[in-house]
Amino acid sequence: GDALRHLAEVVLERGDRAAARPILSKALQVLAPVWGEEAPGTADLRLEYAALLRDQGALVEAEAQVRMALAVRIVNVGPSHSSTADAHYELGVVLLRRGAVEEARVELEE
Repeated sequence: GDALRHLAEVVLERGDRAAARPILSKALQVLAPVWGEEAPGTADLRLEYAALLRDQGALVEAEAQVRMALAVRIVNVGPSHSSTADAHYELGVVLLRRGAVEEARVELEE
């Protein structure tokens, strides 16, 4: 699991975002059950994966991943924590790209 995550980081550093997508997906499939869906590490990994999906235009899937990560961050660190704000921002960007301007504005103001 962690090895997959590190491999994805190396692939991303080399600029091969397309190759990183299935690796991050597999890392999430392996690590989420081990860490637990409510674990901070799972939320972090979901946000990494969501950013990659967003950049590749898979906006529906990216939105789903961000929403799951945001829910975990709200529970773990509270609604006003900086990491929660980062998740709101990511959701806002995804929503903006999907054309949901008003909903994006609300998230970006969080």
